[in-house]
Amino acid sequence: MKLTPQDMDGDDAQALEKLQALLDKYANDNCTDEERQAVEQWYESLAGDRETTVLEEHEARARVWANLKQVAPLASDQHDNDTPSLWPRLKWAAAIALLAVAGLFTWRQVRENKSGLANDAFGLGWTVKTNAHAVEEQLVLPDGSRVTLQPNASIEYPKTFEDHERVVKFTGEAFFNIEKDSERPFKVLTGDIVTRVLGTSFLVKVNAVASVVEVDVRTGSVSVYDNAPAKHAAGGVKEGVILTPNQKVTYYKDDDKWVTELVKNPMPVVSEVEKIPALVYRNRVMRNVLEDVAALYQIEILVSNDRIYGCPFTGDLSEMGLHDVLKVICKSIGADYETKGTRILLSGPGCATGNH
Repeated sequence: MKLTPQDMDGDDAQALEKLQALLDKYANDNCTDEERQAVEQWYESLAGDRETTVLEEHEARARVWANLKQVAPLASDQHDNDTPSLWPRLKWAAAIALLAVAGLFTWRQVRENKSGLANDAFGLGWTVKTNAHAVEEQLVLPDGSRVTLQPNASIEYPKTFEDHERVVKFTGEAFFNIEKDSERPFKVLTGDIVTRVLGTSFLVKVNAVASVVEVDVRTGSVSVYDNAPAKHAAGGVKEGVILTPNQKVTYYKDDDKWVTELVKNPMPVVSEVEKIPALVYRNRVMRNVLEDVAALYQIEILVSNDRIYGCPFTGDLSEMGLHDVLKVICKSIGADYETKGTRILLSGPGCATGNH
């Protein structure tokens, strides 16, 4: 059986292509001394049939990939004609080695007992999906949950979720719309950061270079916490936050800092079958108007002066974004607003008369 990139996952396909290119150079006596030495040492390391552990196989995979990255930039026209070609054996050894390194992970199942999370991503029945296109891509998970992957985003998920939880690994940017299942929480792993929900919709952005993770909640509530063993060893409390609709958290790993705030453009919180209610008022006190707006966006709106609540308001706030709604309200009563964390604060003199 010929092993091709289509038979392997993303990392293995890249490794196979680089290995084949290196072996072609070796077969044609067109590689540097460093490349030749790396190939021959690698071939000799294939000898022996000792049974290896999963950890050793994982480490072997990492070593092969690391060695390929080291020798790949060493291309040169220098070659040693006195070295006999090992190509016939290497051709098959490469396929066998890569099959062993990659294939064993398709049936091995690894448990992370310390973290209490589900199978390792290279365990039984896991799929790796990467959006290699320039536009977003839709994906339906085994439980019916929907994921919108942005370009270059990558997700790893099992063929079937476990009975007690649903776990995926993710990097990049994607919007998750999770099917509700009170018996099986849904977890998104981004390194040590875990986003845990029962049934909700939210956005995850991972900047691996800057070590920053952002989670924006669209509906429902989301728990985001650091699952690094060092953070909750010896019975310690996990660091993290609980988010509600239109809230987001940004975790800066290098500074070990959590920043919670409102999303940039809050959206009305209604179900897919509900219509957004009209916000039309005629001589209504501001307390009622602010209560309606706060309920629609599920955001806490505070005032610095209770006299603001008594101001009358007449107008149509329907089909406006939250920030436009607040601007219209503030202009009508001579007030200003600002965002403080996950809350909105209105400040102004208020009105002399009215209901408080």
